[in-house]
Amino acid sequence: MAKVALTALVISYADECSQLYQAPWLNAIRATTPGHLVLGSTFSWGDLVAYTVGIALVAPLDRWLLVRKV
Repeated sequence: MAKVALTALVISYADECSQLYQAPWLNAIRATTPGHLVLGSTFSWGDLVAYTVGIALVAPLDRWLLVRKV
């Protein structure tokens, strides 16, 4: 379970940090609805905090549910 939580955190951090890179071709993708939903548009420290808190809260719940086999 810890590997899954860590993987989710790394992917979300990478996605957020990728928003610091503002190449024209990447901004063209971000200008589309799917591109904006997947890649975002602007970097935010608050998003990193939200990802961390969300994963920290849900990972133990997920583990508990798997142990109970619900």
